[in-house]
Order: sequence, then C-alpha cells, then structure tokens
Amino acid sequence: MQIKALYKRSLLLRLSIQIVLLLLVYFAIRAWQTADVVRGQAPLFSVTTLQHESISLQACRDKPLLLHFWAPWCPICRLESDSVASVAEDYQVVTVVSWTSSAEEVHAYLLEHSLQLPVIFDDQNRLAAQYKINAVPTSLFIDADGMIRYIELGYTSEWGMRLRLWWLSLSD
Repeated sequence: MQIKALYKRSLLLRLSIQIVLLLLVYFAIRAWQTADVVRGQAPLFSVTTLQHESISLQACRDKPLLLHFWAPWCPICRLESDSVASVAEDYQVVTVVSWTSSAEEVHAYLLEHSLQLPVIFDDQNRLAAQYKINAVPTSLFIDADGMIRYIELGYTSEWGMRLRLWWLSLSD
C-alpha cells in the first residue's frame, strides 16, 4: 500500500518508471529490427565499385571499417549522407546502394550532393542478402579482424559513427 501511495505522490518516480519503460521498448524494437542481420565474422566479398575500383573485405582488414547500406530514395539516408562522407575522410568506409533501379540514379545523387564515397552498386541485392540487410540505412561496424561489432539500423549521427570506429581502432 505504501508503494502505491508513494507512486501517486512522486512525480519523479513516475517519470523515472516511464523513461525506463520507454527505453526497454526502444531497445526491444531495435533488437527485433536487427535480429536477422549477420553477426560475428563478416561475410567476404570482392566487387567493383561504381568508380571502377576493385574492393574486397579481405583488403579492408587492416583497420576498422564502416559498411553502410543505403538508397538514394531513402530520406533518412539523405540526412546522414554528409556524415558518412565526413567519416570517410578519416576512416575506412564502403557504402552499398541497394534497392535502387539504376547506376545512373546513384551517379546523379552523388554528383548532386558532391559526395566522394566508394560505392558498391548492389543492383541484384546480393550483398544485402549476404548480410541479411532488410532495410536502409543500416550501418555495420567491422573491426580489423573482420568481426561485426556494432549494427545500427536507421539514422546514426556522425559522432556515433566516429565513436564506434574510434573504439574499434583502440583494440587493434
């Protein structure tokens, strides 16, 4: 009975309980959304980028890597594209465009936004399927040993990307 009376009187207690419940729901939804994404050792790939450069996951193993799945039609992807480009100036970043109809659309988007990123055009969604990516944007943070350490679905701030990559670089 005292707990119920205390709950009714204490605004701080009610607010704290509501915040904890909100956080639990948030993290449960995030876990559900990324449940299918590959974890552990990152699947190897070897492809050619839109810039006609060969790139493989094996070649990126010397330092942490941000593997970023996105699409030019995605509004959240548009919001974070400048952040991804900024992070790419200081860290290894490979972007993968999936669920997009043409390479020309991707080229036009990169040109329009003055983005200089290594871009893999995943027109058949093979790489997305290999990593079990079902939504964009999805960011995978891979350590120097090729292990996926962090998975972020949806918007990720520039500082969030930098912090994860920095943390992974400490364990090299």
